[in-house]
Amino acid sequence: MKITMVIGSLGTGGAERVLTMLANAWAARGWLVTIITLDKGEQGSFYPLAEGVQWIPAWSEIEESWQPLKRVGNTLRRVLLLRKIIAASNPQVILSFIDISNIFTILVTRGLKLPVIISERIHPAKHPLPRKWRILRRLVYPLADRLVIQFGDILSFYPRRMRNRIIAIPNPVNQPPPESGRALVLPQSKNLIAVGRLVDQKGFDLLLEAFGRLKEKYPDWGLILVGEGQQRTALIKSASRLGVSERLLLTGTARSLYDYYRAADLFVLSSRYEGFPNALCEAMSVGLSVVATRASGGVEMIVQDGINGLLTPVDDVGALADALATMMSDPQRRAQMGQSAQQVVDRFSLDTILMQWDNLFSELG
Repeated sequence: MKITMVIGSLGTGGAERVLTMLANAWAARGWLVTIITLDKGEQGSFYPLAEGVQWIPAWSEIEESWQPLKRVGNTLRRVLLLRKIIAASNPQVILSFIDISNIFTILVTRGLKLPVIISERIHPAKHPLPRKWRILRRLVYPLADRLVIQFGDILSFYPRRMRNRIIAIPNPVNQPPPESGRALVLPQSKNLIAVGRLVDQKGFDLLLEAFGRLKEKYPDWGLILVGEGQQRTALIKSASRLGVSERLLLTGTARSLYDYYRAADLFVLSSRYEGFPNALCEAMSVGLSVVATRASGGVEMIVQDGINGLLTPVDDVGALADALATMMSDPQRRAQMGQSAQQVVDRFSLDTILMQWDNLFSELG
């Protein structure tokens, strides 16, 4: 089997993580896997790629320019170059991740007579595109052979004429790696942990407010935020205002999160919207109980309220603080829910998810 995968970059995001997991798994089968990124590849791949995976940064030959005519010319060069690279990879199927990459991929493969699968990694209504890209998406998405979403409630976003070609495939969850034996120095004897880019979507401002309400009652608890982003300064200021600076640890980006998960006592997902959050699944895979907002159908597929974690409404600081207090005050309940949480590995195992992709490829012949 020869498969070509297209994505904007191989940076730190969840979509990039899933794409590399799939690419490595297919390469392990002996498939010929090519990843094409719509960048120059200067930062390298954040997630490791298997030896059998070929990576081609498509824009490496194109110099950037701010001159209008050169920018138009560069766009045309990008389109032609991407078509040339895809054709040269001679795939049996093309798989693209994320909206703008999907649009490019559909446009440049017209006439190549190759099956094209595109995939959305977050609810498009919650993550709006600029107007020109919204128009293009509406025009070209129906030309794809299949659209893969992560959970069913995205289906209603798309026109009815597309829905018989839309399929839901969740993200895979790997078995957690063995313990590294490294001891992490954390701010307190007990700790909440949250993971993600420091942006509005992740709701870390809400989490800090909720944590601030609990600081007097739970003085032995700290908060770890793993990630980097534009809200770092604002979050530091909020922590100071709330009087929790000494109990907050901002780690920056971390390549391996499992040491943090194993050292923490409770995982929190405070997002305003999500796709199918990998960090949530990874935390649960090591037996960490969770408190999560109902940020998407994906979250509600993963967290069974009252069984392996607690769910709260989005943007509700009071409900989030109450759920955190419930879990922080009851170590036995955390342990019981954490044990149930580990079943996420079986429910969304890599083999289970690969089988769903296999079925999709078989449908396309």
